Amino acid sequence: MLFHSVEAHEAFILAFQASQDQGIILMDYGVAENEWAADGSYPENEIIPIGCGVREYNIHLPFQSWWPQAVLWAQSTDAMTTIHIIKKGEL
Repeated sequence: MLFHSVEAHEAFILAFQASQDQGIILMDYGVAENEWAADGSYPENEIIPIGCGVREYNIHLPFQSWWPQAVLWAQSTDAMTTIHIIKKGEL
C-alpha cells in the first residue's frame, strides 16, 4: 500500500478523481501544451538508450495513445505528492 493510513489513501482517491473530473492539465509534468516543443507539438518519438549507451531505440508514441495516459500519470503523481506533503505537515 502506498499510503500509511486508510484516510490518506481515501484522500488520494478523492483528489485524483477530482483532478480527472475537472480535466486538470498540470504544469511541470510535460503534459501541458506550453511545455512541448517550440512548435507546440506533443513529442511523438522518444529515444531510449540501450546497454551502455552505444545503441539507441526510437519509440513512436502516438499522441492519441500516450498523451491521455501521461495526463493520468501526472494527475495521480500530483495527488500522491500532495497527500504526502500534507502528511509531513509541509502544506
